[in-house]
Parts: sequence; structure tokens; C-alpha cells
Amino acid sequence: MVWLVARFGWFVTYAALVEGVVLLVFMGYVRYDTFYDVNKWNYTRQHGHSTPDLQTFYPILQEVQVMVVLGFGFMMTFLRRYSHSGLTLNLLLTALTLQLAIITRGFFTTDRGFINLNILSMVDASFTCGAVLVSVGAALGKTSPTQLLLMSVLEVPVYHLNSHLGHHLLAAVDHGGSIFIHTFGAYFGVAFSRCVTRKVVHHHHHPNNTSSYTSNLFSMLGTLLLWVYWPSFNGVVESGRSQGRAVLNTYLALSGSTMGALITSSLTHKLYLQYPMMVPAANTSFQQDLDDLAPGEGRTAGQQALYQALATFITLLLAVVFGGAVGFLLTFAPFDPLTQPRLYTDAPWWELPEDGEEEELIKEEVSNGGVRRIFNIQVGERGGGRGGGARLPSLRDGE
Repeated sequence: MVWLVARFGWFVTYAALVEGVVLLVFMGYVRYDTFYDVNKWNYTRQHGHSTPDLQTFYPILQEVQVMVVLGFGFMMTFLRRYSHSGLTLNLLLTALTLQLAIITRGFFTTDRGFINLNILSMVDASFTCGAVLVSVGAALGKTSPTQLLLMSVLEVPVYHLNSHLGHHLLAAVDHGGSIFIHTFGAYFGVAFSRCVTRKVVHHHHHPNNTSSYTSNLFSMLGTLLLWVYWPSFNGVVESGRSQGRAVLNTYLALSGSTMGALITSSLTHKLYLQYPMMVPAANTSFQQDLDDLAPGEGRTAGQQALYQALATFITLLLAVVFGGAVGFLLTFAPFDPLTQPRLYTDAPWWELPEDGEEEELIKEEVSNGGVRRIFNIQVGERGGGRGGGARLPSLRDGE
């Protein structure tokens, strides 16, 4: 282990170790769902299968991936000297979390000791990516890639534990993921960030802890991508009329106001469709008029509200406790914590133009007042300008 760290560094050592373990678990315990398994094809042709329809879910899954990879990715470019790292770490952690989520979710849904792999596995894994990336936003620029990699490894199991408690034990309803994805991810990230930076010198006024016009522009691009595809995120696991309501209500909430969307939803839809446990438990004539809904527990509105609040409280508790614990753990030397000079900058991870060269280009941009210079600074240029133009950033390991 020491030799590996000395030879390749902390990040490569941990990343290779994690990926190796994931590979072994996939080889030993992950299986295609029956419809995709060639050995079971004759059986599924004769007896049918329960595999979700690929054509139904794949188009929306692609849109969710646009949100995760591009939406969150560009949104992570808000720091003026950390844009390349933010974008790259977003892709790295998405790739890792997708694999970890399939394994962890399979722990709660094993079939005869194996983890079934189908299109809904990828959908659920994408939701897990959303929670992890929300957490990353709270620690961006203040943590090393090694710390974020290990944070993801430790956060994913807690996310699925909380989701299982809320969905299956409390029967809390959270179609858009406001509790189990966004609230969990945000508070896990805040607690993690507070604890993981406790040894770093006070940095609230760090010169690099700020944005620029260009970084804000790219971050806004990420926000727009999230805006456009959010209805798909909320409606991907629904079907039929439920999916239509999820998509339409999300558009209303985005383009109007949250209150207007909630009022519209309350006026046009039955409360039982949103909260199945409020359906009467007994087979009464009243229950028979509820469009063949399955009997519930007969919860009152107040009882359901209490369960919703309890699910939120458990989410906050698990997020803060485990987020803080993971942050505390990853401040020790073997996990490659950042020091003050490495905060909020791409420099340790990328080859960038010299500061003087960059400043000259920016001064020329301001003096000329031209949009062309902004474009050249971002993409580089051949010749022209001082020093032959801006040099394209590249990974330190190679061009």
C-alpha cells in the first residue's frame, strides 16, 4: 500500500482499489434480468418476463443523464479557478456512483442472492448520482479528488439506507426526490464540508473562493439544462396518468410558482393518488369508488403529515450525522486533504497558462471590449496576442 502511494499517489491507489472491488462484485453477484439473459431466453419467450420495457424508460433515462452529466457538470463551474476540476470531478463521481448504486441497491432487492440488472437499475442509480453531486457542490474546491471519491463510496450506502427507511418502512411519498435526494444530499454535503475543512486555515475570504463573469455564464448553462430536463427527472419512474401529472406539474412549478403548482394539483387530483396510505383499510363502499386503488391504512391527513415529517427528520439526521462523520474521517493524512495553497484552484490537477500570460490576455480583452477575446481565452488560439496566445488546459498526465 505504501509503495503504491509512493509510486502512483493517493488518488490512483484508492480509485484502483475501489474499482477493483466493484469489478469483483459485479462478476460474482450482478446478473442481467431474465429478458436480457441469453441462457434464459427460451424460458422468457414461453412464460413471459417482468423486465421493464427498455423503449419506455430509455429515452427519459437519457434526459436524466443530460441533467446529471451536463446540468450538474456545468453548474459546478462557478468557481473562477476551479472550473475544469469541477466539470471533470462531476463526470468522475457520476461514473463511480452509477456502479456503487447498482450494488448497494441490490443489497435491498436481491433475488436468490444475486443483483438483477435492468433499465430501472440505471434509473435508480442516476437518482443516487443526483444526491451525491448535490453533496459535492457544498465541498467543491475545499476537498481533494481523493476525499470526494471516498465520500461517494461512504455516502451511497447511507443514501440507500435512508431511502429504504422512508419509502418502505414509513411509506413516505417523495416523487420528485425533494426529501430523499435533494434534502439528504444537501445536508450530507454541508455536514461533510464543515467537518472535512476543520483543519484548513480560515478560508471564507480566500481570493479564489469567488466567481467570474465566464464561470457564472457556464454555471448558468448548467442551471438551464437542469431547468429543461427536470420534468423528466420527476416523471421517469412514473407511468400512465401519474407520469403525465408529474411532468405537467413540474413544468408549472418551473414556469410559474411553487404555490400555483401545488394549488392546481390539489384542485384537480384526489389526495389519495398522492398518498396511498390514506386510502381506507376496510373494503367499504367509499373505498370501492377510488378507482380500484389498493387498500391503505386509513391514515388521516395529520397522520400522513406526521409520517412525512418523520421521514424528513430521519433524512436530516442520517445526512448530518454520517456527512459529518465522513468529513471528520477524511481529514487525516492518508486521505490526501488539501492545504491552504491548494484550495479553489485547478493548478494541482491541470496544466494551465502562466498567471502573467492569463492576466495580459484579460487586460487586452477589457481594453479592446471585444467578444472575440473572451472566446479566444476559453478555447485558445494559434498565434496572435502576447506569448503566442492562450494555451489549452490539459491533464498533467499527458496532453
